[in-house]
Amino acid sequence: MQIDSLRQKPPFRYIDDVFSVNRETQSGAFGLTILEGQNRYAYPQGLPGYLLVEAMAQSSGLLLRALTSEETEGDNSGYLVGVENAHLPNVVPSPSSLILYVKLKTAAAPIFCFTVTIFNGQ
Repeated sequence: MQIDSLRQKPPFRYIDDVFSVNRETQSGAFGLTILEGQNRYAYPQGLPGYLLVEAMAQSSGLLLRALTSEETEGDNSGYLVGVENAHLPNVVPSPSSLILYVKLKTAAAPIFCFTVTIFNGQ
């Protein structure tokens, strides 16, 4: 799976690694790295927590593409339409290495529901 398949390009692409995608369990693990002194986000103290919502959307989109790539032609991207039960920090300090674990919860095309859990990779 290619991260370059995301519509977002740097500096608006937050996912920087694909650790695994499992079609059988319909899940995947994706990486987000925030480096110290990195001016990628133009926030000196780290990544604002609300931008984790965008990272969740990007990782869910990558998983959706991986799960549907053999079944559909053309654009199989989706749109984030809601977030429930999110507890986000004000700022994710740098340096940080986060792992986003994404799992397809329900699918009734064209609507897909994912659960995303974010872990500190350090």
